[in-house]
Amino acid sequence: MQMKRTALLFLMIGVFLTGLPAAIHNAYAEAADATFYVVFAKAPGLDSGDVYANEAPIGKILAKEQSKNDTVILKISIDPQHQGLLSADTVFFADSAGLNYFATADEGVAPAPDAKMLGFASKADVYWFKAQQRHATDKKTPSQIAQELYDQATK
Repeated sequence: MQMKRTALLFLMIGVFLTGLPAAIHNAYAEAADATFYVVFAKAPGLDSGDVYANEAPIGKILAKEQSKNDTVILKISIDPQHQGLLSADTVFFADSAGLNYFATADEGVAPAPDAKMLGFASKADVYWFKAQQRHATDKKTPSQIAQELYDQATK
């Protein structure tokens, strides 16, 4: 009986020292990253890189797809610890650093995985959009606009 306990102890120590727990943790963390689609009416000039919120990385650009009508769709992943930042009204803008998160509302409903979010070629374009939305009679949320652009691009 003592020999079985000793063998089991050495087996557990061996597994721990080989880094298996870290590999399991990393696999879980990667699986927990949520993916979303950021849809741009005009090309943002990004192919790859990081996704930022206040200059801190919160995710990665995974893929880029350009449609026939010049709509650009970026597939992004957001780290699990930063997914709480996102809402249905979250938009993104491109700059020299990469893709940047921008909240258009203080709070909102969390987006579903694979949700479509609106992207802009610059921060100035985000402010222009917000100004137009204040005076629009037919107000659509950024996610509704992104979904429409996505549907048109993928037909």
